[in-house]
Amino acid sequence: MTRRAEILIWLGLFGAPVAWAASHVVGWGVSEANCEVVGRQWGINFDAWEIVLLVLAVALAVAGLISSLLTYREVKGVDKDADGPAGRLWLLSISGLVLSPLLLMLILLTHIGALVLSQCHQG
Repeated sequence: MTRRAEILIWLGLFGAPVAWAASHVVGWGVSEANCEVVGRQWGINFDAWEIVLLVLAVALAVAGLISSLLTYREVKGVDKDADGPAGRLWLLSISGLVLSPLLLMLILLTHIGALVLSQCHQG
């Protein structure tokens, strides 16, 4: 297995989860800053922040999905029970191919929902 595949698999496995977690936490912070009295003084443009977070998170999640796909194509002929790096790369590439689309949908639902629904209402 090549060094390229070993590097790509880490982006493929962790790209979408990191993108979702970071955008979720930063989005929550922006939402809190937008709705709090002190935050309103800062002039937070909620929609602009959400759009930027959406674009960055989708880009990282898609990069992770593509990385998983490229790694899977490289190790496609490897026996799934193979020892060493080949078997590990196969398993991790499948994991990235399953996880990345799910988190990509979560990213889209989170940020599109935040943009469409009204903010600053009591629950």
